[in-house]
Amino acid sequence: MSVNDIAKLKSMAPSFSRPEIFYKLLYETYYKALMEELFKRVLGDNKDKGGIYKITNINDEKVYIGKTTKFIDRWRTHAKRGCNIERIAGQIYDALFKEGLENFTWEIIEVCPKEEQTEKEKYWIEFYHSDQYGYNMKKG
Repeated sequence: MSVNDIAKLKSMAPSFSRPEIFYKLLYETYYKALMEELFKRVLGDNKDKGGIYKITNINDEKVYIGKTTKFIDRWRTHAKRGCNIERIAGQIYDALFKEGLENFTWEIIEVCPKEEQTEKEKYWIEFYHSDQYGYNMKKG
């Protein structure tokens, strides 16, 4: 399936009586395997660890900084929400859906314990100015 095919299918989804079923089908048949392979490569031995991560739009270089106690679970949630599954409001999810998951990079900034994550997330949001020029809606 090509990126153009996906865009065409996404444009048709609102006309379905239950578009959420289409989005789930798209994720399960196209994105899930790609994302799992990406996460495996990027996370390596850190998949069950937590800390600070960055998601970057390769088209405009806007970033999202986040924290988590378990990278793999949080990244899977972002991917699903970015495909309009488990949909909630958020600039990062709107961008993931509009641009396509394939147009984002995912990386660990640092592995750290839960007790340090809030302060470190604030630091990295400020460092990247992702609350002003990126997808973070607040400073952490």
